[in-house]
Amino acid sequence: MAPADIGVEVVFAPAPHELQHAHLRLPMGATAADALRACGLPVVHDSALLDSLSLGIWGRLCAPDTVLRDRDRLELTRG
Repeated sequence: MAPADIGVEVVFAPAPHELQHAHLRLPMGATAADALRACGLPVVHDSALLDSLSLGIWGRLCAPDTVLRDRDRLELTRG
């Protein structure tokens, strides 16, 4: 691990009892939007669904331009 890297998890629950997640290594200073582009989850390819979701870090709403920290969990939530 390079000192300028952070570890981030991106999660989305498309249905009850179903979880999609991706573990990423991103450069320091990466944003929530950067993590979404890098995660490869199917939801990011469905723009209508993606537009209806909210972003959060550990259960707290955040904006796409929020800078992530090491070990953050970026959550895509309905509503």
